[in-house]
This record gives sequence, C-alpha cells and structure tokens, in this order.
Amino acid sequence: MMPVLSNPCHELFAQALAKGRTQVDAYAEAGYKPHDSSAARLLGNVRIAARVAELQEKGAERSLVTADSIAIKLDAAYDLAMTNGQTAAAVSASMAIAKLYGLDIDRSRLDVHHHYADMSDDELDRELSQALAGEAVTAH
Repeated sequence: MMPVLSNPCHELFAQALAKGRTQVDAYAEAGYKPHDSSAARLLGNVRIAARVAELQEKGAERSLVTADSIAIKLDAAYDLAMTNGQTAAAVSASMAIAKLYGLDIDRSRLDVHHHYADMSDDELDRELSQALAGEAVTAH
C-alpha cells in the first residue's frame, strides 16, 4: 500500500482524479490555477499516477460490498449456526438480515400508535401541541 503523497496538493489532485474529476478540475481542486498542460504534466508524475490507481482500486473494492453480499454472508452464518445447533446465533443472523433489508419492526412505535388510536380529535390536538412545545424547548 502506498502512503499518502507527501505534497498535499499532489494528494488532493490524485484524490480528485480518483473520484472522477477531469484533469483540469482536479488540478484546480488541488489549489492550482487551472491549466490544461500543467494538469496533464502533473498526471504524468509516476507517483501521482500510482496513487490515483491505488485510490481507484480501493473505491472499486468498496463498491463490491452491497446489502446482497452481506446477506449472503449472514445466510452462511445462519446455516452454520443451525448445523451446530446454535439457535440463538441463527436467530441473530436472521434478525441482522431483516434489519439489513428494513424488515425489522420497532415494537415501541406500534405501542405508540395504539396509544393514539383511542384519543379524540381534541386529545390528539392537545397531545400534538404539547409535543411540539416540548420540541421547541429542547431545540434551544
């Protein structure tokens, strides 16, 4: 792994290029006055080109981690837990998958809903006014 470039402007230039900026835009973001040939010449620096390649590779590796790839690993953990008779671990893996896909349910929200279901319109208005007044007090 290559260390961060010792020249901060060179590092900023490399990072901007790795993010997909044009040479001229990256050159300006690094603090230089925009200039086509100077940007191209700087990119010709072997250390900068290597740093850009390394940063782009790291970005590509990060993009491979998706919700689906994590779910596949959790499925394997579930299978292993069940094979070893570790039901608590299997449940944990199942819950992690549910959370990953937004399928977990916050039971406290369900209870709050039932709390409001039996209120009259006036009671709901009063409760909402009190809640908003409390938010205004805590916001300051």
